[in-house]
Amino acid sequence: VLILFSTSIFATYYCFNNKYFFEYPISLFMIWFSHFLNSGGALYLKSLELSLVTDQLIFPLSTITLISFFTFLIIISHMIYRNGSTTNKIRTKLCNFYSRHHLMEINNVNFLYFIGIIGVASKLYYLDLNVVRFDQSEAAGPGLFQDILEGLDIFIFAPIVIIFSQTLYGTQKDKKIRWFFLFYCLIILAISFGRNNRSVLFDVILLFVLIYLLVFLFGKIKSNRGFYIKVTVVLLLSIPVLNFFDTFSKIYLTERGTRGTRTPLESVKSFVSAFTSRKQNDEAFQRKQTLKKGRLFSETYYQNTLYNRINFLKIHDNINLAGRELSKDQIEDLKKFEVGRLISIAPQPIINIFTNDFNKRDYLDYSLGSYIYITVDPTRYGSTTLNIGSMLMELKIFAGYWLPIVILLMCIPVFVLFDSFYNKKLLLVSPILLISFFSTGRGVSNYFAAD
Repeated sequence: VLILFSTSIFATYYCFNNKYFFEYPISLFMIWFSHFLNSGGALYLKSLELSLVTDQLIFPLSTITLISFFTFLIIISHMIYRNGSTTNKIRTKLCNFYSRHHLMEINNVNFLYFIGIIGVASKLYYLDLNVVRFDQSEAAGPGLFQDILEGLDIFIFAPIVIIFSQTLYGTQKDKKIRWFFLFYCLIILAISFGRNNRSVLFDVILLFVLIYLLVFLFGKIKSNRGFYIKVTVVLLLSIPVLNFFDTFSKIYLTERGTRGTRTPLESVKSFVSAFTSRKQNDEAFQRKQTLKKGRLFSETYYQNTLYNRINFLKIHDNINLAGRELSKDQIEDLKKFEVGRLISIAPQPIINIFTNDFNKRDYLDYSLGSYIYITVDPTRYGSTTLNIGSMLMELKIFAGYWLPIVILLMCIPVFVLFDSFYNKKLLLVSPILLISFFSTGRGVSNYFAAD
C-alpha cells in the first residue's frame, strides 16, 4: 500500500505541476489517468468497499512494484521529452501545420453533427439487426464494407465534443443540441444493449467526464458558488448512481453467455426484460460470479462490477502470473500473434494482395490477453475470446531486460504526437484529439492503461 500511495502522490505532483502543466497538458493527463486506471484508483475504490488492496491479488507486492516501476519509467521518458529541444520543435511544427489547415478549431458544429451521425450509423449497422450474431461471423473475416464501418465508428463520440464546442471554441449556442443529444443517448443505449457491449455506453459517459475535467483544468469553467453546489450534488449522488450502473453492468455480464444465439434486436428486448426483473437477474449473476471467483485468471477484484472497468490492477496481476508460466517458445508464439493482430488493422482485400494465407478472423476473435490465458491453460480458457490484457506487463514479457529502452522509444513519439494537437497559446485542444480522447482499448487518455 505504501508503494502504491507513494507512486500516486508522485504521479499526481508531477502531472499537475503548474510550472509545465499548461505546456504539456495532454501527455501529462494521459500519464496520470493511465496510472489511475492501472493501479492508483485501487486506493480510492478499495476504500469505498472497505476492503484490502491486496485482496484477490496473487502477487500483490510484485504486481504493484512492477506497475509503479512502469509509471516511473513513463514519467522519466516524459522528462526527457519535455527537456528535449528536438522533440519540442517537432511538436511545434506539427501544431502549426494543424493550425494552418484549420484542424485546431471548429467554426461550424454542423460538421460534427454530420460525422457524429456517420459514427452512430457505422456502429448501428455493422451487424445485421435481424440475423443471429453467430451467423454473421464470416470464416474469411470481415468484408471491406465492415472494415470501413469499423474505422468510421470512432466518430460516434463527436456529439460529446459538440456539447463543449461553445466553451472550447467559441461557437454559437446551438438550440437543437438538446433534442439531438436525447436521440443520441437513446441510440447509444440501443446499440449497447443490442451488442451486449458495456463500453459503448460507458465510454460515452466517461469521455464526457474527462473532457469536462480537462475544460475545468484549463480554467474555462468558473469556480463560483453555483459550480460548487453542482459538485456537491454530484458527489452526493455518485454512490447511488454507481450502484445503478453496477446493476446495468451485472445484466450485461449475465446476458453475455447467450448473445451469440440472438439477433441484436432480440438482445435489446432481452436486456430490457432482465432489467425489469432485477432480483432474479442478480441471483443469476451471483451464481455466475461464484463459479468464476476460483478460476486461475479471475478478473473479479471489486464487489461493484463497474469498478472492475475503471481499475485494472487485478488484470496486471493475472498477466504477471501468466508471464511466469510461459516458455520461450510460447512467448515467441505470442509475439507472432501480436504481429498478426497489427496486420489485421488493414482490410482483408489489401492483405490478400500480399498473401492469401492470412485470415484476419484468426486474430480478431481473440485479444492478446485471452490468447495468453489460452496458452497457459487451454483446457479451462479454450473458449475465452476478448479478455482485457495488460500492455505494460505484456511488454515486460516480450522485451525482458530491454523494457526501459522500449518504453522510452515508445513514449516519446506518442507524447510528441498527442501534444501537437494542443495550442498552448490559446489553450486550445483539437476536436480530432477530443473525439479520440477516451475509448476502451484505444483512447488517448488511457493509452498506457490495460489494453
